[in-house]
Amino acid sequence: NAFAQPWVENDSSTPHTLRLIYRFESELPVSGAKLALENAKAAAVSLNGQPAGGCDGGDADKCIGTRPLPDIREGENLLEITLPYGRKVDIEACYLLGDFGVSVRGAHCTLTPPVRTLCFGDITRQGLPFYGGNLVYHLKAESHGGPLTLHAPCYRGHLLRLLVDGEDRGAIAFSPYTLTIDGLQPGEHTIDLLYFGNRVNTFGQLHRNDHLQPWWGPDSWRTEGDSWTYEYRFWKQGVLKSPEIWE
Repeated sequence: NAFAQPWVENDSSTPHTLRLIYRFESELPVSGAKLALENAKAAAVSLNGQPAGGCDGGDADKCIGTRPLPDIREGENLLEITLPYGRKVDIEACYLLGDFGVSVRGAHCTLTPPVRTLCFGDITRQGLPFYGGNLVYHLKAESHGGPLTLHAPCYRGHLLRLLVDGEDRGAIAFSPYTLTIDGLQPGEHTIDLLYFGNRVNTFGQLHRNDHLQPWWGPDSWRTEGDSWTYEYRFWKQGVLKSPEIWE
């Protein structure tokens, strides 16, 4: 909290050039990927020596633009970003977006085939460590004509919504984390549990070693010494315990 805010600095010149080089591995070729970054229009971006496309939209907020990338190849890839740099230019994290999963081993990340199915439990251990979007868990339940109650007491996300045979039947967000559905016909019904995720593992302090300390100030992204780790510290996400359904 002891640094000057951007509007205090009046010098908006960019007399320097900053060159960033990222190396990453992929288990498969990937087409249609994008790079999301701040200062997207001003950056020169290339992947394996091939230039990226122009800024074609945004991601998450208006400050983050996206640049279409050439095809990611199997094996090692080299991403290069060159930026005009000055006193008012902040350098933030940048993000690969695309249809792939990610395997994390210590401090090393590898692109993997896309994740198409999940089990109940922490999604960061199922190929979606940095994922910040929503998920749908597909279930089925048998009704004898009476009400069904779904109990989902253990999840990490914003809330859950319950769809029965495609119809929205309400949200689960507060203790005791149950929702009762009336008026069902006898027979089998499709239960879709819509999980609203969050971006804690996308924008959070993933290299802060004192992970359990509930501290979210600006300096929590600026750790050093024993409080810093190159290995990733993820927060559990997803529906962590199998829901229960009873009549």
